[in-house]
Amino acid sequence: MRIGCLFLAVMSAAPAAAQVPKRPLRDSDRGRILGVADARLAPNGQAVAYVRSTADYGANSVKAEVVVIGTVDGATRASWPGSSPAWSPDGSRIAFLAGRNGKSGIWIHDLATRADRFLVAASQSNAWLGRGADKNFQWSPDGKWIAFVGAEPSGPAPASDVKVFSRIMYKTNTGFTDNRRTHLWLVGAAGGEPRLLTPGRFDEHSLAWSPDSRRLAFVSDRSPDPDNTFRNDLFTLDVTTGAVTRLTDTPAAEFLPVWSPDGRWIAYEGWTRSANTKDSPAEDTKAYLIPAGGGVSRLVAPGLDRRVTEIAWHPSAKWIYFAAADHGAIRIYRAAPGDSVPTIILGGDRQVHGYSFDAHGAAISFLSADPTHPTELSIAAANGTAPRQLTHLHDAVLRDVALEGAAPFWFTSFDGTRVQGWVMKPAGFDPARRYPVIVNIHGGPHSAFGYGFSDRLQLEAATGYVVVFINPRGSIGYGQAFSDGSLRSWGAGDYQDLMAGLDSALAANPWMDSARLGVTG
Repeated sequence: MRIGCLFLAVMSAAPAAAQVPKRPLRDSDRGRILGVADARLAPNGQAVAYVRSTADYGANSVKAEVVVIGTVDGATRASWPGSSPAWSPDGSRIAFLAGRNGKSGIWIHDLATRADRFLVAASQSNAWLGRGADKNFQWSPDGKWIAFVGAEPSGPAPASDVKVFSRIMYKTNTGFTDNRRTHLWLVGAAGGEPRLLTPGRFDEHSLAWSPDSRRLAFVSDRSPDPDNTFRNDLFTLDVTTGAVTRLTDTPAAEFLPVWSPDGRWIAYEGWTRSANTKDSPAEDTKAYLIPAGGGVSRLVAPGLDRRVTEIAWHPSAKWIYFAAADHGAIRIYRAAPGDSVPTIILGGDRQVHGYSFDAHGAAISFLSADPTHPTELSIAAANGTAPRQLTHLHDAVLRDVALEGAAPFWFTSFDGTRVQGWVMKPAGFDPARRYPVIVNIHGGPHSAFGYGFSDRLQLEAATGYVVVFINPRGSIGYGQAFSDGSLRSWGAGDYQDLMAGLDSALAANPWMDSARLGVTG
């Protein structure tokens, strides 16, 4: 008895194990921050397939793999090298993109046997087709076919190094274009020779199946000189007869059609202006509806003055979901076709994207990140309630590393415009010290900083800098008038916004050293 009491006394007097303090982010930690993308919820809602990528900075390479996890326990069920997973309608197989054993294109993974089968080469042209051009592939709803966007075959190797061009779009972002046209193709899910659906001198892309597996919607610019215009229009194609029907004929552009589950409508992103750039447009895309057989388009949720992306139908066909940037956040909204103002389904001071539904529309999977949390995969009810995080890919990093938060601030610019920015404090912040400042400027100009994760900003803060980042006029997430703020005036008002924001941050934070300023971006 006395021994037991002595043991308890010694144990109670023993000091608690000291916690190891977190350290600032190091450059070597970047390989531990994984890419998470292309998440797709299984038709039965019991699993999610997503792409996990790991960067090897020493080898200057990225390894991508498809990972399938359960939605109840988050446990990994399968993984293999590849990208762009797409579930078969019955949930038994996953089509994906990969290159292995000298074969590159679309493969099919059988979940029961864990065998991979090469289906078809899906060669891609490097020709720049403009913003919103999706070189995608999709299963037909009946599971019998896979339609894909692919390039026409390469011609013979040139006999000379001399290049002759007759098109203004003779370059891509990285070099000379291969000048091959992009078309729609069809192949049986069981295999066989692919069939070219849209031959000719125009590019086609961004395909979507009708729910009866009889037609494809797609996008093409069929103006006389597509390189000098951006007149994307919507078309449908009967996969049996090859008949093509034009749905729109506007001086503006339509993008990324999505067929409604009841077959009545096609939703799409669209513009109204006749003049826009193919690269970084000022006009905010909106969600539109057009009858599947053609007719007059109508705007969805006209009361939301934001740039709409990632349009999807709820499987019930009652609602259209979409993502939109808003004051540095990215939120998921939904609206019935007649709603003026949409409902926020997934919000908060974070960036949410890459969502998908199960076949019954009961659940929604999604990706999210915030300044101190790299991207992870979560699931919730389709109305956004009861969210649960499924992956914990960065728990070990977060245990070791102290990531810095980003504090928002607003200021009034030179002409009275209200502008938003953020301040990220340096690692080990001491208010009695004075710190050098880096102003980080985003590109675009029609993009935005905000409540996302950035290892680049974190590394700047980790090395002792205050980081100031601002969304000057021209940034998205503040309405069309703000997006137009740098139109035909790039480097004017937006530059003054940046300077006014820096002055505002310096005035509010005496620990920022105005004599030690740097700029990057």
